[in-house]
Amino acid sequence: MSRLSLPVGAILRPAIFAVIFAPLALILMGMSLADLQARAAIGVPLASVEGMIGMAFSAILLAMISINCERNSIGMFIAATWALAIGFLQTFGYLQVHFLVASNLSTNDISAAQTWNLYPICVAAILFGGGGALALTHRARENSPDSDQLVSFQRHQGERIAVAVASLPLGVIAVVLLVRCAPADSLPMAASGLHAVIAQTPMHTSEGIAVAVMLGLITLVSRWSMIGPQVVAWVYIIPAFLLIPVGTSLSGAVVTPGKSMGTQILMSASTISAYGMILAASTLGIYWARRYAPNDASNSDQVA
Repeated sequence: MSRLSLPVGAILRPAIFAVIFAPLALILMGMSLADLQARAAIGVPLASVEGMIGMAFSAILLAMISINCERNSIGMFIAATWALAIGFLQTFGYLQVHFLVASNLSTNDISAAQTWNLYPICVAAILFGGGGALALTHRARENSPDSDQLVSFQRHQGERIAVAVASLPLGVIAVVLLVRCAPADSLPMAASGLHAVIAQTPMHTSEGIAVAVMLGLITLVSRWSMIGPQVVAWVYIIPAFLLIPVGTSLSGAVVTPGKSMGTQILMSASTISAYGMILAASTLGIYWARRYAPNDASNSDQVA
């Protein structure tokens, strides 16, 4: 099956789907991220139902974009391009839909929530990695259209172990760097808002870029095995989205004024969960690409 043998619809469908739904998902994800950060900064991490639901709904839309790329990866590359554009526009005060959030956030607050973590660059890196993984999967299928498996079982076992061994340490290092980049003192929150909290935090640009590279690589290696990237994604989601907010709310160990490592962990939790959801969503399409590619190949041969 050559790239040219794909029907036009197989290319247009993921492209149009991504053009329409990727902006919705990314705008909602950016607003939800800012809302959850603001709630964490005032010591009520579970107070934003809108933020938690919005983040989960955004991940579902991104997963649908990835799944729609089972025959062509163009949709993921379009979503990644949207991520850069929308992220930077929100950072500079545009595309901010305030009725989507529970907190009373200013334009500066929303911009600041996406600055300290280099959010637009990290999200784009994950989505570009997902697009690259899908493109490599399609290319492998094109090179062996008559095979039911992209690689032998024994080789796949080795690749899966190698991907898991590489992904997990990278995922842990990325979290450590994110916590290091996060604000450590919420003292200005009451008087000046979230942007003042982040304004007093030194920018760790090199660490943020390193996080983007690591997350992009973790997503890219899903071409060889989904297990490692998916494990990393859920290790991010379950603690950062559920366990940490619930645990701190029940124990009372929430963000309080004054510098502390606990503040950094709680302030970075929403970012970690967002990256985990995007990582999990962007690698789902690999399964469908592997599953449906043989049927696509045989159909193309029959048409020819």
